[in-house]
Amino acid sequence: MKIRTDIAAESNVLVNSVPDGVYQNIETINNLKIIRIKIQTQEGSNKLGRPIGNYITLESPQLLMPENIDSIQSVLAKELDKFIVDKKSVLIIGLGNKNITPDAIGPSTAENIIASRHFKGELEKSLGLLKLRSVSVMAPGVLGQTGIETAEIIKSISNEIKPDLVIAIDALAARSLDRLGTTIQLTDSGISPGSGVENKRAEISEKTLNIPVVAIGMPTVVDMQTIALDICAKGLSKSSQSMMVTPRNIDQIISRSSLLLSGAINQALFPSLSAEELNALCS
Repeated sequence: MKIRTDIAAESNVLVNSVPDGVYQNIETINNLKIIRIKIQTQEGSNKLGRPIGNYITLESPQLLMPENIDSIQSVLAKELDKFIVDKKSVLIIGLGNKNITPDAIGPSTAENIIASRHFKGELEKSLGLLKLRSVSVMAPGVLGQTGIETAEIIKSISNEIKPDLVIAIDALAARSLDRLGTTIQLTDSGISPGSGVENKRAEISEKTLNIPVVAIGMPTVVDMQTIALDICAKGLSKSSQSMMVTPRNIDQIISRSSLLLSGAINQALFPSLSAEELNALCS
């Protein structure tokens, strides 16, 4: 029996000390805690149970409060910009099943991200939007809906349009109930959709796509077995081990978090546009 979580900052190893091969830095900006973890060696990867790469976690109990959205979007956009840097074309992927609320954060976020790859020639001039970064957006659904591995769809599209970067957005599983709707994780190590809920699909990463991949996620569920192990160090009956826990206000969490994430991603992708211009293109 094991603790299931997609959040690198929840690793047991980091509780008492930072192991060799791992760098950790923690700072607070206006009550927003930012944890930066860099796994630099295979030894560090083995200890944390995560691939080599950078992991940035933003957490606050007030993360999704309407009055905090703008400031948190700005911080998240700055963190994301470090991964985007000078990439001229980006493919955005909203992972997950929109028909299952806790899994809908990827598709819901993708709906509000500005697609600009088709802004060319006269259209670009007429809109007054010259030299924008080329952005493509899609929500490919899940294997049970399409019969196709999501990684296969992304690889086929990437081979055709050849983006410089893929940004994948997905719902995550956490270890702690307190993280649901209060935490965002960014990583350049890629993602294996469904891994936190024991439904691991094909990996989406630079290793599999030959393109840099940034994964952005927010935890929306906690595995019931993990809760039991954390509380009393005792597992559940076999019939209860597949249960997942999600908040009663999950609809509100998905709605607010998708607007927060899409707003931050749009800011990072289109830094030359004002908030009014971004809102106009989203509507």
